[in-house]
Amino acid sequence: MTCRLAAAITLVLALSSLASAQARLQSRDFLTLRSVGAVRWSPDGTRIAYTVTSNDGPGGPYLQVWLLTVATGQSTCVGDEVSRGS
Repeated sequence: MTCRLAAAITLVLALSSLASAQARLQSRDFLTLRSVGAVRWSPDGTRIAYTVTSNDGPGGPYLQVWLLTVATGQSTCVGDEVSRGS
């Protein structure tokens, strides 16, 4: 189920970033795509923690940790971004 959730989150993120784009994918659009990495359920099953890697800022890709509250569907970014570029 974790793989399905990660795939669903990735699809939603990709579609949301492309929703306002032109009809065709442009090379610059690849910088706005985000990918979901590690996905973990909380022990009580009420939240899901996941990582999102983005490449839209200076300094290369960066990683963020997000928490999704299952009951409401609301996601919140936790802490600061972590640079993965050099």
